[in-house]
Amino acid sequence: CVWFTEPSAPTAMTVTSRADSQLTISASKGAGVSSDFTVSVDPPVNDEPQKSSSGQSFVVTLTSLTPGTLYTVTMTAISGSEESDELQESFYTSE
Repeated sequence: CVWFTEPSAPTAMTVTSRADSQLTISASKGAGVSSDFTVSVDPPVNDEPQKSSSGQSFVVTLTSLTPGTLYTVTMTAISGSEESDELQESFYTSE
């Protein structure tokens, strides 16, 4: 039997690259073990977010965005079947 504990929420979400139709966003992994993360975007985007995990960071690239638009990004960490609390930040694309 394997037990999973709820991971801590990601922290310090920032834009690492910004263009008129693309955002690349990074967040630090919270304390504890997390094997994956979820991403949701509002307003919804047509292209599936491109996710990766590197060291102590979660990275997501959003493409086919509308220039000059405010997007709200929500991330949660996952450990087994457990999800962390949400981290939510909003970012504008370039015009």
